[in-house]
Formats: sequence, C-alpha cells, structure tokens
Amino acid sequence: MSLCATLLPISGRAEQVDNCVKCHTEMGDELAKPVEEMKGDAHNSRAISCAGCHGGNPSAAQAEQAMSPAKGFIARPVGKDRILMCARCHSDPQFMKKYNPTLRVDQADLYWTSVHGKRLMEGDSKVATCANCHGYHTVYAPTDSRSNVYPTHVHETCGKCHSNSEYMKQYGIPINQVEEFKHSVHGVKLLEKGDLASPTCNDCHGNHGATPPGIKSLAYVCSKCHPIQQELFTASPHGRALEQYGKPSCDDCHHRHKIVHPTDDMIGVGEGAVCATCHSEGDNGWQVAQAMRTKIDGLKEDIAAADNQLTHAEDNGMPSVDARYDLSQAESLLVQIRTLIHSFSLSVVDSRLTEADGKARSARDAARKFFDELVKRKTGLWITWVFIVLFSIGILIKIQELKKKDKP
Repeated sequence: MSLCATLLPISGRAEQVDNCVKCHTEMGDELAKPVEEMKGDAHNSRAISCAGCHGGNPSAAQAEQAMSPAKGFIARPVGKDRILMCARCHSDPQFMKKYNPTLRVDQADLYWTSVHGKRLMEGDSKVATCANCHGYHTVYAPTDSRSNVYPTHVHETCGKCHSNSEYMKQYGIPINQVEEFKHSVHGVKLLEKGDLASPTCNDCHGNHGATPPGIKSLAYVCSKCHPIQQELFTASPHGRALEQYGKPSCDDCHHRHKIVHPTDDMIGVGEGAVCATCHSEGDNGWQVAQAMRTKIDGLKEDIAAADNQLTHAEDNGMPSVDARYDLSQAESLLVQIRTLIHSFSLSVVDSRLTEADGKARSARDAARKFFDELVKRKTGLWITWVFIVLFSIGILIKIQELKKKDKP
C-alpha cells in the first residue's frame, strides 16, 4: 500500500490534544529538536503539526498507539516516500487552495521529470528530494529570508551536494559551479549587491524539474531574461549555425556559471576577444568582428572627445543642456549597439552607429560653435578696448595741446 493511502488526512486545524509535541518536548535533547524547529515554519503556522506529515494518532496516550503503522505512521520517510508524503497535500488542488490558491500543485510531477527524480526512480538514494532543499522541520516560504530556497540561499542549498567532491565523485560532475557562480556577474549582483532579480541556480536549471540545460539551445534559457539578445541571435548567422551544427550558443562566448560582465574587449579579433576563438584570420566572421570593434572604438573616441570639449566649454560659461542631451543619446545608442552585436551583422550595427556618430558630432559641433562665438566676442572686446585706449590717449594729447596754448 502506498504512503498516500496509509497516511491520515490532514484536517488543517490544530489538534485538541497533540501528544507528539508534548512527549517530544518532555524528552528533550535531540527528540525535542523537531518541535523547536517547527515553531513558526510554514506548516506549523497553519496548524499542521507532526501527524500532518508523519501520520499516526497524536491524541493517543500510549507511544505504541500514537506511532502505530496502522494509523499511517512513518518515522523517517526516505526516497520515494518523501516525495509521496509532500505530494499528498501539495498535489491536491482542493486542499492547497485553502492556504494558497496561487501555489502550483504540479511540483511532484515536475520532480519526476528532473534528473533527481529520474535517478531516484532508478534506485539512486543519494539524489535530492523535497526535504533536502526545503528542510525537514524548518520549512519556510521561498519569499522568507530564512528559507533554504530564498534567492540568496539557493546556491548554498544546491552546493551542499554539488560542491561536495566526495559526494559527487560518482557522477562525474564538476564541483566548482557554485564557486564560479559566486564570482560571476549574476552572483555578484545577487549576493553582493542584493539584487533579487538576478538569477541563481534554479532560475536557469528549473525548480522541481531541475535538469542540466540540455535543451536544443542554451539561448532558450538565457532568453528568459535576455529576450532581445536571443531574438537577434536566432536570426543571425550564428543562430543558423546552431540550428544546423549545434554550435555556437550563449555559453561559447559568455561561459555558463562564471559569466563575467561583458566588455568591448570580447568583441573583435585582438587579445581576449572571443570571436577569434572560432574564426580564422581572413574569414567573413573575422572581418565582421574586426570591423565591429573598429567602429565601436571609433564611436567611443568620438563620444569622449565631445565630452571633453563640452566640459571645457561649460567651464567657460556655455549653456549645454541641448548638447548634453545629444551626447547622452549617443551614449545610449552605444549601449544598444553592444546589444546589436548579437546580430553579427555590420548593416544592423551600422544603422545605430551612424545615428550615434551624428549625436556625438552634434554635441561636439555645439562646443566648437560656442568657442568660435567666444573668440569673436573676445576679439571684438579687444578691438573695443584698443579703440577706447587710443581714443583716451588722443583726448589726453588734445588736452595737453590746449593747455600749452592757454599759457602766456
């Protein structure tokens, strides 16, 4: 008989007599630990106590009766029984909607499709089950910062197994993924900067249906957060090559777990450029990559030059609101161009480069026009001062002449 059939239904209400809690509390030490841990967890806060999961008869005075297998009691469920125990409630829509109508009820079904679930069905008792990730008696909602599956804790939860060399050696899986993630652009944003929107393990691998990203293209995983790049990539020569040959994909340029912040150094054929790892000198991809990098570097130089000229003009009194707006647009277009790189098309990139160059040139021309006007004003001012000085000297000379005539 399955666990689902033998466990008693959960009433969802606090028991009038709960001898499980009473006895375990009185016994103290390790036997009292579960009772202490349960305080405030997601189940106990909804009046679901020991028997709700372990079965048995909590109102019975005798231990033998309270923990009777006939009443569905299971002390420590293992393997498949853990999944079935949790699924008894979490796969029941009628039951779950009493507590959280928005909570999915297909977690157990998804679990059996995961690499963990498949291995468990094959008899591998080491794989993770519900309790390994969510905890046993300290189960909290994923939005609770105490939860093992709160975004900033997920990497630690996965790392309990996946960073353990002894535990993982039979699987042939690298154990450095968590460490690489911590130092990646995603890990830094999440763990150091507190950006909860940044992805962690389950955002890429799935939650209950966790699996290696062995889908047709890793781009389908990355596109959840980077849809524009994925759309450009799919329509690009690389996208067509991926369809035909299975390469390249996002991780070929950006890596998987050690994803670093992309820089312009990745573009082109120079040292550190990822394009040169596949393309040979002279081929079409090499030429496109080289041209893109040259054009981007040229735009950056134009923006920097315009910024320097504007700053100098502002120091001399230039009102620069319009020019600064043009320059900010050029900088925004540069960001767009870095995204458009994923089209691997010079014509697509050039369309924005031309516009960005025009904005940078407009800002630079405004600064030059200001200085031309400033030179004209200063020249006119000097001419005026010279005229005034000469006129003043003429008047003084005339006064001296008149004084001489007035003397007897």
